[in-house]
Amino acid sequence: MKIDGKALLAEIRANRAKLKGCPCHRFVDQKANLGKKVTCNECGGSMCLTELSGYMAGFEAAGGNANDVWPGWNK
Repeated sequence: MKIDGKALLAEIRANRAKLKGCPCHRFVDQKANLGKKVTCNECGGSMCLTELSGYMAGFEAAGGNANDVWPGWNK
């Protein structure tokens, strides 16, 4: 199976644009599985759990509550 590099790059760029344009990500009623991506309920952008973990750490460092982004995150 041959991978279409241009199509893949376009998909990645579109996802990054969604994530970058979102004022505040929310992940509600989603199941977190290693190796799988989760999708923001606000913008439709997706990220892997390691990206999400970094986002949550930054959100809390800025004074936010991670449970506002993903209810039950701190359980």
